[in-house]
Amino acid sequence: MSNRDQRAIRGGRGADRVEHVHLGHTIDEGRHRHCWPLPGRRFCVSDRSVASLYAERLGDLATLIEVEPGETAKTMAEAERVLRDLAAAGMTREDHVVALGGGVVGDI
Repeated sequence: MSNRDQRAIRGGRGADRVEHVHLGHTIDEGRHRHCWPLPGRRFCVSDRSVASLYAERLGDLATLIEVEPGETAKTMAEAERVLRDLAAAGMTREDHVVALGGGVVGDI
């Protein structure tokens, strides 16, 4: 991602915890790795259409959770399924989530 395409937002929860959010709209192969400056595994949530095109560019992922594209997937049941799948894959609070795509992924 170029500097123009990426913004980092720092926020905190408690005196000893800093959270990072990276926003952008491009994925450049090999150049995205600086987005994960902290230790921890990467988990990805993406709709099937976007995942088939771009997920491999993210490199090593602990798991990829796919959702169906479209309005019908924007439900609490689908959000619960995604959270349960992340938990089943062993995600902890030290890990990172990549929301790849927009629409349903951003809403969930």
